[in-house]
Amino acid sequence: MASMAALLLGHGAISDRDHLILQTDPTAGRMAVARDLAAPRDAIKDWQARRETDMGRGRIRAVEASTRALAILGRIAALRDTETGAERDG
Repeated sequence: MASMAALLLGHGAISDRDHLILQTDPTAGRMAVARDLAAPRDAIKDWQARRETDMGRGRIRAVEASTRALAILGRIAALRDTETGAERDG
């Protein structure tokens, strides 16, 4: 995720703030334990779970950050789906 965030920032597609948000591990809490960061994961699902947790705890700024991350990842997923569809259609 960090390399994607750096690429987006480098091309002016996201702000510095969005870059920092995307570099955050949405599965890590304050008492995070080490885990395999190279393992495949569903970033959208991770950010959705983080937003749900933060909403339940009333963390307004964290909810806003999660929402920003989800908006960016949603746009990327939509672009990827569009490209995949164009390749499939020929």
